[in-house]
Order: sequence, then C-alpha cells, then structure tokens
Amino acid sequence: MRSGLVVVSLSSIILLALFIPGVSADTMVFIGGEEDASPIPIVFGNSTEHPRENSMCFSVTADGTMFMVSYHAFWQLCRGETPVSLIAWSNDGRKIWSHTFGCWRKQLFDVTNVGSYVYVTGRERSDIFLGKYDFDGKVIWNTTVDLGASEVGHVIFILEDGTIIIGGSQTWEVEPDQHQTKGILLAMNQSGEYSWHTTYEEFHSLQCDSNYIYLASLSTLQKLDRNGNIVWFVDSRNSYLGCVRDEILYTYRNYHTNYSTSSNTSYYMVNTEIDILSWSTETGHTLNVNNIRFCDEYNQMFNRTELQTTIAQDGSLKIVIGSYDLNRWYLASISQTTELTSCKLLLNGSWRNVRFDMDDSDNVYLAADSRTYGLTVMSFDSAQLALAPDLATTVISAPVTFSYDDLLDVRIVGITAVGVALFDVIFIIYLKRRVAK
Repeated sequence: MRSGLVVVSLSSIILLALFIPGVSADTMVFIGGEEDASPIPIVFGNSTEHPRENSMCFSVTADGTMFMVSYHAFWQLCRGETPVSLIAWSNDGRKIWSHTFGCWRKQLFDVTNVGSYVYVTGRERSDIFLGKYDFDGKVIWNTTVDLGASEVGHVIFILEDGTIIIGGSQTWEVEPDQHQTKGILLAMNQSGEYSWHTTYEEFHSLQCDSNYIYLASLSTLQKLDRNGNIVWFVDSRNSYLGCVRDEILYTYRNYHTNYSTSSNTSYYMVNTEIDILSWSTETGHTLNVNNIRFCDEYNQMFNRTELQTTIAQDGSLKIVIGSYDLNRWYLASISQTTELTSCKLLLNGSWRNVRFDMDDSDNVYLAADSRTYGLTVMSFDSAQLALAPDLATTVISAPVTFSYDDLLDVRIVGITAVGVALFDVIFIIYLKRRVAK
C-alpha cells in the first residue's frame, strides 16, 4: 500500500513543481567591499555661490561643455525667493556663465543641447516653461504654455527636424482638496510656438530618437511618430525607459525591499536589483532580458538612491547606480545583448543628486552636490576609469531571487500541495478499509 501512496501522492508533487518558479541565469556583482576604489577625476569644478544648491539635470556637448540646471531647495522652503540657475561649465571645470531666475514660482527640471543651442523646460507659476539659449548664454526666446490647468514640463527632447518634445504632467482640482493628474506630451517648433499636445491617463518615462517618441507606462510601451500617431503598442510591465539609439531601445525594471515598522505599518524602498531589457525599435519585440543584482557576498541588496542612464557611441547602455547604504555610486556597462561587461566605483562619499552624461569620446561627466563641495562637476576619461578595479570580474550566474509577491505565491501553492497530499493519504486509507471489508 505504500507504493500506492507514493503513486497517488505524485499528483501533489507534480502540482507543486508546476507552480514553483524555475531557475534561470542572472548576474550578481558584489559591491560594498573594502577593495572598491574610485578613480580620481581629471576635472573637478565647483560652485559654492548658493550653499546646499541641488543639481536637477545635466547635459554634455560633443566636446565636453556642460550645462546644468540647479535650484536651492532650502532657500525655496525658508526664504520664498528661489535661485533657479542654468549654468554652463567648460570641459576643464570652469564656470562660464549662468542665468539665475529670481521668481519663487519658477523651477527648471530638464536641459538638453542640440546643434548650437541649449533648451530647458520646467514650470512658471501654473504653466509649462520652455527656454532656448545659444552656447554663449544669449537668450533666443523664453515662453510659457497654458493648457488650461496646472502644468509642469519634466523632460525635453529635440527631434531631427527641430520639433521640441516635452513630457510633463497636468493637474486640476476635481473637488475641494481633491486633485487629478494626467500625463502630457507637448510638441513645439523651433520658434517656441505650439504645435500639438496629447493627454494620457499616465506615463512615467519618455525617450526620443531622431524621428520617433517612446512612452512607457505601468503596463505598456509605445512608439509614436513626430505628430503623435501610434506606430506600435506593446505590453510592458513597470518598465522605465533608459535610452534609445538606432535599432535598440533599452528599458529597466525596479525591485523593492519591503520593511515593517513597530506600529505594524509597512513601506518599501527601491533596491539595487534591476532587470535590463532591450527592444527592437522597428517592431517593438523584446530582444534580450537580463536580471542584474548589485549585492554583498550574502546576496543582500542595498537601498538605492537614483539610477541614471545614457548610451555610448557603440550603442551600449551606461548606468550610474547609487547605493544609499554605502554612499557609493557605480558605473555599469551593459552590452547590446544586455550582458554586464564592466562595473566601476565612480564616487565614494556623501554626494547627492548625481547626474550623468557622456561626450562623443565616451568620457564620463558627473554633476552632483554635497555640503562639502557645493555644486560640483567632474569628468573621467578612459585612462582614469581603467585605474579603478573592475567589479564585473566577480559576476556569477545564480538563481533569480524571488520578490515578496513571488514568495507569497510559492507559499500558497505549497500549502495547496500539502493539502492535496493529505487528501491523497486519507483517500488511500479509505480505499484500504473498503478493500478489507
């Protein structure tokens, strides 16, 4: 009868096996060790004009000229009048010029450069703000766009034909103390004149190549032409857009660590595990997926501060990822097949609001702020980066770690399988007694 028990109970084992997630290859990089060493930047320029000023966004030209948007959060909260600055730095770290806006209702969120011009976007009072400047700091034009509610411009891109694409948000009051927010995609021409806009229920990231626009939301990824018409539309769970060039679009997915407090409440923080995905810009099909975990030797993740991306001349993805626990920032290189090819420690210390870009020679530029150095720009060339240990040599293949939801599913399936096994045992005992009679 024991053989019968084994045969019948096999159903529960098969049930359990079918639902337990399989083991697949991913990548772990051990960080946080004493052997981590950061390179010395070849350029180091800083400004202490406004102590505790925050770097908001950062853009680098082909020859290494740097443009930064910053604002003074402490000043904004306590003194009303907010210094909001657009600053130009030379490739040797000298501050060339700056525009400081004194209105506490104005804030800039993004900057980019194309050709011989610099473009910024943000908000002025309740309207989207857009500005165009030449490389010498001369104002070509400033304008605002009122779309009927409270709007903010968050990111800005320039297409090949000169169309200015702004991704932002629109908020309005539906009832007293109740507001609704939607995403906005806005197009302007090179004269600062309105072309068209589209409103979305939500989208959380935007990228553009020379001629197309890419939008990501919590559940979808879509490609639009320069007039806002959909080219393709695919399902994509919680993907954030990284970068796009030619035939490849990179996205990433975040992972979270859940914490509980003494008052029985819970919260989560983004950790240093990410999924990197590459997509065909032509068809919207997924090309490659890789799970990368920046962890300690016990496979424990760190709490993450921010993640910045750009794309190198060879089409590979470059990521700067920060660890809140370690006060360190790492530069990771991802191939077009989403394989991790190198990982270097870039910054070691209490830097905040680290922003990242590269020039046409693939030199690395960073903007950041700290209480010690104030607003700071740094750059690293390939020779300097070569001096830092390559932590990617510690890459190993390992099973994919389960998220909290995955583990909960496994527990439910496990309990179900145990229940099925107990039913098998009771049924076999029942059959045995029937046969005995």
